[in-house]
Amino acid sequence: MNLKSKVMNSIVEIRNLSKAYNQGEIQVTALDDIHLSIDSSDFLTLMGPSGSGKSTLLHIIAGIDRQTSGICKVQNIDLSNLNESALADWRNQMWVSFFKASTLSLSSLLLKTLNFRCC
Repeated sequence: MNLKSKVMNSIVEIRNLSKAYNQGEIQVTALDDIHLSIDSSDFLTLMGPSGSGKSTLLHIIAGIDRQTSGICKVQNIDLSNLNESALADWRNQMWVSFFKASTLSLSSLLLKTLNFRCC
């Protein structure tokens, strides 16, 4: 698979992503030049020590926080191009879709399990 088709199949595409916070006069870099592609078929684990930026990265992907620089696309939508209102609408739509899919998958699994045990 070439890079172009990989990018088109990615549900999350992160390029040159950085996040810095100001704590008083000190600037803390939580993420520095992150590159990541997540395909819809990928299963991954995010691990690291406390303070390494795991939650910050997830917050940016979920549209809860904004990056300082770089690109974060989720389902080919560049979240940095959305204003606060559009980002809130996007979050609402994404989470509703996520919970519906999770509930349907769980319901389907339970029905299959019950059918298997009953018949």
